[in-house]
Amino acid sequence: MIARLNCSMGHLMCAGCFTHLLADGRLRDQNATCPNCRTEISKNNSSRNLAVEKAVSELPAECQYCSKEFPNKSIDYHESTECEDRPTDCKYARIGCQWRGPIHEVTSHETNCAHPRKSGADVMVALRAHDVKAAEDKK
Repeated sequence: MIARLNCSMGHLMCAGCFTHLLADGRLRDQNATCPNCRTEISKNNSSRNLAVEKAVSELPAECQYCSKEFPNKSIDYHESTECEDRPTDCKYARIGCQWRGPIHEVTSHETNCAHPRKSGADVMVALRAHDVKAAEDKK
C-alpha cells in the first residue's frame, strides 16, 4: 500500500510524489515545498493520513491480466497468485522453450511441448545459451 502524506496545511500527496519533491529540493539546494500551498515540507513536518490510506485500499482496482475488479489492497495478491490469466513460462524454458502464456494454458502447452523430447546435445546448447543470458543479465 502506498502511504499518503499531508503537508502541515493538510494537502495530500502520495509517498512517491513526496519523495520526489524532497529529492528535487535537495538537487536545487532549496527547501522542498507543497505543490498546492508552497509551505515547506520535510519528513519531520509531514504526517501520514491513515484515513485516506484505508479508504484508498478499499477502492476497486482492475487486474492487469483478467480485467476483473478487486479491492486495491488485494490486487497484488490476486495478480501474483490467484489470477488464471497471469503470465507464466513453460517449465522447459531453461532448455529452450520460448512459450509464455496464461497460467491456465500451461498444462496444455507442457503436455505438447517439443523441448523435453530434444536430444541431449540440443539441451546442452540451450543450457549454455541460458547460462550466457543469465550472466549478461547479472551484469
